[in-house]
Amino acid sequence: MNLASSFSRIRDGFSRVMMFSGLVLGGAMMSAPAAEKPVSFTDDIRPLFNKNCVSCHGGVKKAGKISFLFREDAMSKGKSGNLPVVPGNPDESFLLTRLTDKSDPMPPEEHGPMLPAKDVELFRRWIAQGAKWQGHWAFDKPVRPVLPRVKNSTWPRENLDRFILARLESEKLAPEREQDRARLIRRVSLDLAGLPPTPEEVAAFVHDKSPKAYEKVVDRLLRSEHFGERWAA
Repeated sequence: MNLASSFSRIRDGFSRVMMFSGLVLGGAMMSAPAAEKPVSFTDDIRPLFNKNCVSCHGGVKKAGKISFLFREDAMSKGKSGNLPVVPGNPDESFLLTRLTDKSDPMPPEEHGPMLPAKDVELFRRWIAQGAKWQGHWAFDKPVRPVLPRVKNSTWPRENLDRFILARLESEKLAPEREQDRARLIRRVSLDLAGLPPTPEEVAAFVHDKSPKAYEKVVDRLLRSEHFGERWAA
């Protein structure tokens, strides 16, 4: 056997091994299930509840003693004794039973068509993933944030200013220089009342050196009938 023949056999054998390996690896990759995208309660599920369910199952009205307004209600037994939502178990969740029951559809026919299959599948996946329920932001307890550090510590007058300045500094920006008092009262008057200040109002503000001079102008404008007229127009 010459050298060329030996090399040819080795090459052919190597090619077969690589082809077989590719088939095995390719098959394994094709058979491996893709990671299922998590379903967001806030973005995917709550809008479906609000659109299709809570008019009859939430708030004041709780048809069948079922409500989807709060988590504890959605996971408590209704009048039928069934649990609307059983986290991790779509087949035991009465919600899915009713959504797919064509003989007694939910929502009822007078309230609209049955949910499309893609929406029902969203509910199914959400429940299978544990039915995680994020509360509405309006019911979250307010938390006092930590004041951010800023380089220009002389600019902020109120705590809110520190957040504004911190964002500006993060973008490598600086606040505009402070405007003169005549321009300041003109801006706030146009913003709140839709009218420029009178010469007397400008003079009074320019000569008022008290720390609450600007605050007094804002309060006066908020009490003005022009404030209501501007925002009602």
